[in-house]
Amino acid sequence: MGYATRIVSALIVRAWVASKSGEVKRLPRPLDAPATHSGGFDSDRVLIFGGGPAVGWGVLSHEIALPGALGRALSRRTGRGADVNVVAIPRLKVGSAAGELRELKLHQYNAIVITIGVNDAVALTALPSWRRDLTSTVMAVSNRSLPPTRIFVAGLHPIRSIPVFDDPLGSLADAHARRMNVITADVCALVPRATCVLLSAPNDVAPERFRDAAAYRHWAGELAERMAPQLLADHQRSLARLRSGSTGSTDTSVSV
Repeated sequence: MGYATRIVSALIVRAWVASKSGEVKRLPRPLDAPATHSGGFDSDRVLIFGGGPAVGWGVLSHEIALPGALGRALSRRTGRGADVNVVAIPRLKVGSAAGELRELKLHQYNAIVITIGVNDAVALTALPSWRRDLTSTVMAVSNRSLPPTRIFVAGLHPIRSIPVFDDPLGSLADAHARRMNVITADVCALVPRATCVLLSAPNDVAPERFRDAAAYRHWAGELAERMAPQLLADHQRSLARLRSGSTGSTDTSVSV
């Protein structure tokens, strides 16, 4: 898309998005504590950061939104617990993401999931800016977390699968999101510990619901399929180090 064309398109889409703002404000979203727990021992500690799926649009509890759904999906695959916290910023765009991360204690987590880009897709954020700012965001997470921490960047699901954006102008954002996903995969390939997880469209829900529990289970399953093998491998390495450290000792207890 040429510069002039993108500017004109962005102005049109910006007016379109503004016309939808009243509908978005009326959507339900979780009102409970932004943390969930899936039962089990040796729990993985996971942070979900961003907008879009992280916000929980359409439901009233994080237990049935992405945090709870992801915790349960991980536990089914790992056989261990999962403590999932969420920092959801509904209007977040990639240009401010790195700054929002500064106050977060990223060293506490085994995995960090970044869900960002819906607002950039509908704003037609310039692709070079998306590449630059997404790289800064992922590198900020990498630099401020511990070396074993895994980073998962969720790709954008089809924008027209969002009921409020399902009209012909949504196709512009949809096409832009696909181009953004290509860049997201490139960025993750260049950052150690980072994995891009493409998300598909969940089944349709009634427009007034926006999203439902089934949609969040759908995305949680896609994320968990990529996350669980890495978290299992990390856990096994950690156990091996503990066993190696206790070799020759008569006291086999481990203090946590």
